[in-house]
Amino acid sequence: RDPFERAVSHYFHYRKAGEARRSLAAMAARFPDVIEASLFGRHARMWEELLPGRVHYLHYAQLRADPAAFCAALCAVLDLPFTAPLAALSGRAVNAASVPRSAWAAWLGRRAAETLRRFGAHEVVNRLRRTRLKRRLFAGGGDIGAEREAIGQEARRLAPIQADQAEFAALLAAQGAAQVEGQGAGRPVLGAQSLG
Repeated sequence: RDPFERAVSHYFHYRKAGEARRSLAAMAARFPDVIEASLFGRHARMWEELLPGRVHYLHYAQLRADPAAFCAALCAVLDLPFTAPLAALSGRAVNAASVPRSAWAAWLGRRAAETLRRFGAHEVVNRLRRTRLKRRLFAGGGDIGAEREAIGQEARRLAPIQADQAEFAALLAAQGAAQVEGQGAGRPVLGAQSLG
């Protein structure tokens, strides 16, 4: 997944949970995983060292644009017969970014769910998630387009992600994996061009 979009998505994960609107840098200072989870170069290098020749890269944009081609490549990597994804799943918004009507209510709902899980009441939480309660607590706070745009612009200026993206692109290029939808160093790679 594009590392900048990944950081924006993670930012909105915390906003949806009731965190106040702030800059991406301020959110990352409070929750370092906002940036850390987007550092693919660091993670890829570690996996390449642990499993040389066995790491494959598939691009998230390909999953969104052509789920069948993505699944075909995934099945090829895993040496499994191809199974086409269900058409009903294509194009569905899953975990879409939103902000809550009330940050306080979202925060309280999240803490209540964590407490229930801690005491083993996972089924109660799962049942509640299937009701309208989740949507009422964690959505409905209005249009986030302007906030998403501002956070996206800030993400593209963050040096740690820029440096890591360059490292990841260099890793892919060194493996001959820079072709789009091609074979790179004997590995199926979808959209492994520059992620910017």
